[in-house]
Amino acid sequence: MTPFVQVMKQSGSTFGYDGSTLANNVLLRKEAQLQGISSVKVWACNSVCYDPKYVTQGGSAVNGTYAELFNLPT
Repeated sequence: MTPFVQVMKQSGSTFGYDGSTLANNVLLRKEAQLQGISSVKVWACNSVCYDPKYVTQGGSAVNGTYAELFNLPT
């Protein structure tokens, strides 16, 4: 994720979205935290981030993430 996060940091991105797997989302957010990205105002991801494991694995790096839900969870 390092090259992606570097581009986000260099361009001053204000929106971050990862629509892939839970593991990739966690890696993206942890790398962004390591690189000190502060310009992103909205971090979002698909419904995989609704999984409780997202918070367990991501810790403080994933706080404040918006998870888009196309249907209500059961």
